[in-house]
Amino acid sequence: MAGSIDVITNTDKKYMSMTMGRFQFMDSLQHLNASLEKLAKRARRKPALARKGVYPYEYMNSFERFDETDLPPARKFTLSLNNFEPI
Repeated sequence: MAGSIDVITNTDKKYMSMTMGRFQFMDSLQHLNASLEKLAKRARRKPALARKGVYPYEYMNSFERFDETDLPPARKFTLSLNNFEPI
């Protein structure tokens, strides 16, 4: 049914998960084994976890793009803001 929202709650004010169509939003804190502060400190020791991931931000300019089943060409991963190009 279009427009329906499914919610899994822990209490009447604490949501564990919410699904809207194909999108699911989860309370990640439910799945973490430490506080966000401790996890951030651990991530700093691993540079790959502390940097921004490669994602075609400018290419993903409409919801229809999420229906595509193939990756866009490598040139679509370039950000015009800072001329970043993937390796």
